[in-house]
Parts: sequence; structure tokens; C-alpha cells
Amino acid sequence: MQMMQEKLAEELCVKKSTISMYENDKVDIKGSILIELSRCGKE
Repeated sequence: MQMMQEKLAEELCVKKSTISMYENDKVDIKGSILIELSRCGKE
């Protein structure tokens, strides 16, 4: 989606550092976040 971490964090109501940890496989993504990711950009 070519979205910056800051914008994605804002859309998902999480911290930018959380997005970074997801991208680097440091934490597992919660199911609720996966659902929100699937909805991002479709509005």
C-alpha cells in the first residue's frame, strides 16, 4: 500500500514502534489488527 509506518500506526491506533516490531517479526500481529489491516485503504 506504500504507506509510511507513521500513517499506518495512526490508521490502526497503535504506536509506530509497534508497526516496526510487526515488520521485523519481533511480535505477533493480533487478529484484530489483521482485520483492520485488511480494511485499510478500502474506505
